[in-house]
Amino acid sequence: MKCNRHGFTLIELLVVIAIIAILASILFPVFAQAREKARSTQCLSNTRQMGNALNMYLQDYDETFHKGAGLRTPAQHGFGSHTALDGWENWPWFYGPYVKNINIFDCPSSPDQLQNLTGSNWGNDGNYGYNYSGLTRDQGTPPRVLAEIDRPADVFVFFDSGDPQVRAGTNNFPGLLEELDLNLNCDANQWNSGYTKEGALRHQTRCNITYADGHAKSAAWSTLLTRNGVNQPPWMIAWSDCPGGVCPAPVVGAGRCFDPNRLP
Repeated sequence: MKCNRHGFTLIELLVVIAIIAILASILFPVFAQAREKARSTQCLSNTRQMGNALNMYLQDYDETFHKGAGLRTPAQHGFGSHTALDGWENWPWFYGPYVKNINIFDCPSSPDQLQNLTGSNWGNDGNYGYNYSGLTRDQGTPPRVLAEIDRPADVFVFFDSGDPQVRAGTNNFPGLLEELDLNLNCDANQWNSGYTKEGALRHQTRCNITYADGHAKSAAWSTLLTRNGVNQPPWMIAWSDCPGGVCPAPVVGAGRCFDPNRLP
């Protein structure tokens, strides 16, 4: 007796391949979004731990935000040694004694890592930034005390950023964008080719933020770029482009300083 064997025809194979390709095109973006969501969750955990470190630091220093320039510190707590520590670029060193793991300063979505932090200088690192102009403030000006902030739950302290601090140039809107690596068409330092994951809004167009009361949450670009007025939450910065102390709403979009449609 003969046994008839039936195989797939060419048409059937092509149909199966086409179905697999369609499923892959549908599922791969879903997997990528799931991976990014996991990175964002880890980053949010990092910012929450920064909030815990902030609270402990403030308790030890009379509720005064850190300040300093030209300070020396040995290698400890996972940080590298430093001979001229400053309060704007090198702010993680001030919180070294209060963190359990130096890796909380490494955002998993950022292309930059911790080489500068374990070396001698946080430098221009695309991980997290600090609200220097609002809380530590320039030399010759005393740092803020927590008690002088009416709404600490609304004030930014740490956040996803392309630079280690918001020291916003002449304290205007283009300067803020520049420090966050979100400046497209203003001033000299721009990201004309578009944004990258070094910028502040790297988590599916959102940013993780630690607030002055220690809590942390994810925020949209409209929250991050809010300026309610001079020396007002969320930035507490003496803005130079806010006539009468009232800041205008940001003008965004194609050809502007900031275009949310081009976020990664």
